[in-house]
Amino acid sequence: MAGPIVLHRRSLVMALTSMAAGCAEPSPYVLMPVPGAMLTGAPMTVLIRGVMLSQIPRQPAIIGASLLPPPPTPATVWWAEPLSAMIARVLAQDLTQRLPGTRMIVALEPPFPASDTWIDLSVERFDTNRQGDVLVVAVVQVAGLRLLTRSAWKQITPANGSAQALVAALSIALGALADHVAALVVESWAVPRR
Repeated sequence: MAGPIVLHRRSLVMALTSMAAGCAEPSPYVLMPVPGAMLTGAPMTVLIRGVMLSQIPRQPAIIGASLLPPPPTPATVWWAEPLSAMIARVLAQDLTQRLPGTRMIVALEPPFPASDTWIDLSVERFDTNRQGDVLVVAVVQVAGLRLLTRSAWKQITPANGSAQALVAALSIALGALADHVAALVVESWAVPRR
């Protein structure tokens, strides 16, 4: 069940100004894949089978992590699709570029198709801190020939205070997470030395 949507004074003024000007509802925002280093030694198929958004508001607006000071962007920025599905889709695109020759499969609910390796991602933070920097914190679990679980985080300063800059910074942070996940996929598939 979704909780209440919190509007800060600045966001409320911006929303009322937009309505008074006769503006339509803002365009939805989309995370974009970003290039990264290519790795070798990955399996043929990798399944992204879960993206859990723990402690993240379920409503579709981008909401800052803290209430004081208000986030640098309005609370009226909307995601184009459910955030967990968008993170999974963009992560798959990022990993396809980083792991050439590996087929990425996204299946967020059972039954899961067969694969050589699977990834579960628990996103603990996907928002801004008090300074307005983007913060992505996640726990990644990768199961290949062995099971690996690691924490990862990335902080990025947006180019400016616009919603577009915030979404671009979140895309870059997700790309940095994809670098970490790609390395884990290769590590999980490597034959352990005896």
